[in-house]
Amino acid sequence: MYSIPAELVTEGMAGSLTLVRAAELLAGGGFAVLPLTSEPTKRRPKVDASKNAGAVLGKGWQHKTSTDPETLTAWFTPAPTSTAKLGDAEKLPPDWYRPVPFSTLGIGVHVGPDVVVADIDSPELVPAEMWQYLDKVPFQSSSGTDAKRGHYYFGLPDSGEFFFGQTSAIRGGAGELRHGNSIVVSAPSAHSKRGLGRRYRWVRGGIVESMPLAVAAWLQSERKVATWNGGELTVCEASWADIEEIRETFTTASNPEILAEHVDHLARMCDDHGLHAGLLPPLIDLIQMAVCGFVAAADALDAAEALFVGMAVTPRSGPGWTGNIRTEEQARGEFWDALKWAAGRVEAKLAVSADWVRYETSEFVGDIYGVAVSPLPKPEGWVGETSSEVDEWPPLDPFRAPPPPLPLDGLPSVLRSLVTEAAEALQVSTDLVLNHALGALSSAPYGTVKCRVRPGWEVPLNLAVMTLAKSGELKSPTNALVMRPFDQLETERRERDHDTALDRAGEIEALTAKLESAKRALKTVPTATTPASGSHFASVAATGSGYIEVAALQREIVRLKGKHLRWSAILDDATPEVVGVRLASTYTGATLMRSDETNIFSHIAGQAHNGGGTEKAKVYLMGISGDPIRTDRLSRDEVYVDNPSLSLALMMQPEVFESTLRNSPLLVDIGIVPRFLIVRPASKVGSRKADPPPVSNTTEHGWHTAVHGIATAAEAHVNRVLRNRAVEAAAKGTTVPVRQVEPRIIVIDAAGWELLRAYKDRIEPELGKNGRLEAVRAWGGKSTAYIAQIAALFTLMDDPVATVVDNVYIAVAEKLIDGYALHQLAVAEVPTEAAAEAVWARLGDLDDAKFDADGYLKLTAVRKLIQNQTWFKNAELRNRDELLRHALDSLESRGYIKTEVGKRQDSLKIRRRPDCA
Repeated sequence: MYSIPAELVTEGMAGSLTLVRAAELLAGGGFAVLPLTSEPTKRRPKVDASKNAGAVLGKGWQHKTSTDPETLTAWFTPAPTSTAKLGDAEKLPPDWYRPVPFSTLGIGVHVGPDVVVADIDSPELVPAEMWQYLDKVPFQSSSGTDAKRGHYYFGLPDSGEFFFGQTSAIRGGAGELRHGNSIVVSAPSAHSKRGLGRRYRWVRGGIVESMPLAVAAWLQSERKVATWNGGELTVCEASWADIEEIRETFTTASNPEILAEHVDHLARMCDDHGLHAGLLPPLIDLIQMAVCGFVAAADALDAAEALFVGMAVTPRSGPGWTGNIRTEEQARGEFWDALKWAAGRVEAKLAVSADWVRYETSEFVGDIYGVAVSPLPKPEGWVGETSSEVDEWPPLDPFRAPPPPLPLDGLPSVLRSLVTEAAEALQVSTDLVLNHALGALSSAPYGTVKCRVRPGWEVPLNLAVMTLAKSGELKSPTNALVMRPFDQLETERRERDHDTALDRAGEIEALTAKLESAKRALKTVPTATTPASGSHFASVAATGSGYIEVAALQREIVRLKGKHLRWSAILDDATPEVVGVRLASTYTGATLMRSDETNIFSHIAGQAHNGGGTEKAKVYLMGISGDPIRTDRLSRDEVYVDNPSLSLALMMQPEVFESTLRNSPLLVDIGIVPRFLIVRPASKVGSRKADPPPVSNTTEHGWHTAVHGIATAAEAHVNRVLRNRAVEAAAKGTTVPVRQVEPRIIVIDAAGWELLRAYKDRIEPELGKNGRLEAVRAWGGKSTAYIAQIAALFTLMDDPVATVVDNVYIAVAEKLIDGYALHQLAVAEVPTEAAAEAVWARLGDLDDAKFDADGYLKLTAVRKLIQNQTWFKNAELRNRDELLRHALDSLESRGYIKTEVGKRQDSLKIRRRPDCA
């Protein structure tokens, strides 16, 4: 019986848990433990070794883990000084193969064959019905910002035939499974990503109970069945511990010269068949060559990884090239995933017959590379099938899971309640609600506030946000809920505008009547015949004053009929011309455009394609950034706005967005797309509750009150400026000018600027060449301003008349922008993935009877399947086949389909992967 002692939780929370104490408690709960270190190994000198099980104990670490109190004391007792390397001045602790600084030590739990640990990295991808089980078992948190992220401990299920690999992906992308000879890092170890807010802390102890069958069915590892030498192989992913053991064990290299030739072969395979499909077969051969002593394993795997990563991050021209450029991090992740399956294949073959593996590899090396090897006797039962021919399908590269949810910690309480309750009520992602709410909230100040980041740098508070969500993701209900207080405001403002218009019409009517009376009076003024008489001068005076009155009345009527400003400021999607006119007609140059299915990019892209250039885009470019807009054409309404404040709260389908960008890259080049905060929320379709609780009245009222509080302060500012202008005009005897109201200033103080400066210093290298954010450099260059804008908005939620930004919210906004950066990268780096997913959604669900006897479907049939999908239907006719081909290439490179070209140009046939249909 295994358990997690309660002391791990209480002492961890108190900050008094030491490594040796944690080791003793874990051992008391039945778990063998081992020392870990963050100090890199010689083989990987730049890589944090915190999760390398053999980094301290070396080869065969799984046989050296311990529960012995004396051993644990020797392992985890501090050296005489905190920086000294254990073993430098004394004998190494038991089983250690190298000295490391005590300050780098961590503690690992050897999971063992009777325990399964679910390492949840993406809680939003966990099926909702699983939390009733996960929330009851022993749990160690691995994040300081996401309370659900971490390690959940189960015993083996009591019944049922379930298979758990040592380290394998959890279905749906929620995380990884750990079992058998794998490890889990335990508190109080330092997290390798502690700079990103990650840390280990025990939250819940207790008995490690048997896994419920429902959980086992979800967590069981993926297995692949392949053929080899006339029989079947059951293959699962190798663990990282297995791969490290391969690297450390197989160091002999009898023929190191063939490594370069084999790496060249790997490159040709990737060029011809695509990076993913071409990688696995030569990688299997390479591992077998290392196991059999022809090349050193570590050198071989490092060379293959460097080659693959270099190809993945660079545009190429081979027939297998799909146009999908990876980041270095993505490329390494793809290589490591394939490496685990390749190592798993070799392990499965060795388990059947090591003699067969040695014979197969010797024959392969001799035939392919001409290496003279001592002939081996043909083993009994050998048929003669090579490892490169084993797999009919490459390992599946699942569609990339959406980025982690935007952090909610530190949000104003009203906004956080709205986001969490609305997401639960509608059964949508919190990202969907939060992003749309931020776009709407940015319109509440009505253009009356600018944030002074530092002297000479002021930014308006309006934001442009775009949420990418598929049809059926409840975009419309989300839009309706978030916009409710804005709809009420707009109704009130439209009524006010209507009343003002009626008053103006009545005043014009009264002045017109007065004007006609004055004109008639001019005709009846008597004329004296004698210039010197008094009546003559009286007549002249009366005539003069009459003309003055007529002129004044005419001027006033012209003014009332001329340009006037309005309070109404909301548009439900519109053309650029309409947006420009609305910006020019409000009291402050503020407008909110909202839509749950926008076509804004189509408007801009269509005009550019038709010869309109980027002229129409200027309304959005300048409206979002707050730069003056000047448009004065005879054939159109004048647009003249000094301080535009265009807020955009928009939604659209991801495949429509990405196909638009593919056809119109100009949208990125001219700066439209980089001005948006874009999220692609995780879908909850398939795990939604039938009857969730609604948003509480308290939360709806709080959101309404916060929005109206900011709006009321904004209107008070406008009215105050208008009154002052009226007073000044009256004093001067002039007409009140029809001019938009200038915004007031909310400042970031010196301490706040230091926070922003530290952020700028941190992010600047990431925007450079080969930096993490190079692909979204244009967006990243604006991210400091986004932080200031969001922090100022949050400050106004607390105090609508605040004059200084709350520095706490600067830190909160910085975390939000770090989250947004991951979404921006996902959108920038996966330009065909949404379309590929949309195609697979139809192919994967198609009945087998629709395919021919060999399992293929014609391209024309695929076109018919997707002809009504918005991304395909709205594309120009000449671009549709190219878009479809890009989607199919993406599916094939990921292992979802295979294509075959017939004799005719249009005879492409598609075969879908059988274990995914």
